Amino acid sequence: MNIPRLPMDVYTWAILTVLDLAETPFLEATYFPTGVTRMGMLSEREIRSYADNYLRSRGVFGIFSDDDQFTDAGSFIWDHSFSKALVNLAEHECLEIEGESAQGSRIGEIISVTQLGRALVSDYDLHIDIANLHVYLFERCQSEKGHESNLVDPISCPRALKPAQIPNALTGNI
Repeated sequence: MNIPRLPMDVYTWAILTVLDLAETPFLEATYFPTGVTRMGMLSEREIRSYADNYLRSRGVFGIFSDDDQFTDAGSFIWDHSFSKALVNLAEHECLEIEGESAQGSRIGEIISVTQLGRALVSDYDLHIDIANLHVYLFERCQSEKGHESNLVDPISCPRALKPAQIPNALTGNI
């Protein structure tokens, strides 16, 4: 039986969103009150924690509960997908990584979002509807540019992107 997993684009988008949100003064003051500015720069551990909180607080793992199971190694299944998403975003130049180590360890690395990553966050959004079991990306409405509304119905869910419409940087495709 093929168990549906949370799509890679949800992980990549959540990572970019968390980093983008880390640039707001409120979050800077709330999470980094030491006076040392790290505006928009987080460690992998911090990104993982905030992405986990972001997805959990919105009920994503209630819809894709198999991603929230423990592996035999004692980590969540979603941890592996998160790591793949982080590598994918770096390869597509959506993330800037400072302090990379030669041995592949990410301890001490500081990660920030690039302009390309910010553009993806501003162009797309994540739709989560627990009642209808929806979790997918959609293109943000750009009515100021003369584009038609992206809603299927004004009181309904936004129109999901088709797989071919999702940028490779978010899907992991080359």
